[in-house]
Amino acid sequence: MIFIRKSIYKCVIPPKKVGKPLTNPKSLAKAILICELFGLVERKAQGFLELVKKSAGIREKLDDRTIGNAQEKNL
Repeated sequence: MIFIRKSIYKCVIPPKKVGKPLTNPKSLAKAILICELFGLVERKAQGFLELVKKSAGIREKLDDRTIGNAQEKNL
């Protein structure tokens, strides 16, 4: 848990751009680390994160595409 907390603290929120609002990078980092911890693919991660998002501190609804894109970009 200490590793996850330190890793999330290092995330920087990029400047705002015109268009679709960006998903909070701290929430995405938490989601990716949870997926890696439990070995979840995007679809299963979406359902699992809905169950644990309150305890993980994730406020946004993350869909499978968002999680998959964040994993591909290596956040």
